[in-house]
Amino acid sequence: MNVENLISIISAVIIYLFGQYVLKIVIEPAQQLKKTIGEFNHFILCYGGRVIPNYTYVKDEESHFAYSECVKLSAKIVADCSVIPFYSVVSFLFLLPRKNKITQAAIELNALANFCFSKNEDVHEIVSAKIKNIKSILCLK
Repeated sequence: MNVENLISIISAVIIYLFGQYVLKIVIEPAQQLKKTIGEFNHFILCYGGRVIPNYTYVKDEESHFAYSECVKLSAKIVADCSVIPFYSVVSFLFLLPRKNKITQAAIELNALANFCFSKNEDVHEIVSAKIKNIKSILCLK
């Protein structure tokens, strides 16, 4: 085996390892964040009304479920965002929201969770405003 073949093999291995590094460190976490944003949207569309406890059709266990999902998703989206290195570059390449917007959406969702057991009469307007705010922050439809 001559030196040129050895250099070709070593180059191929280095390129393969670099590709795997980019895949595991950058691409997969970015895809996971997109998946979490999708779960965010799914939660808001399917369970947004369950956050409002004053309605007669909302059972207590549904309020508990909505609360736990709000808290879980708000923590998950921040964790998924913090795993991605060079987030500003990756967010530009993968069309992800900016880091401060993700943090702001998580804060809003945590605030939304606090209304799950509220007895306030005006909670419907507050929850609706928070849901609209989350949708606008993350550019959800």
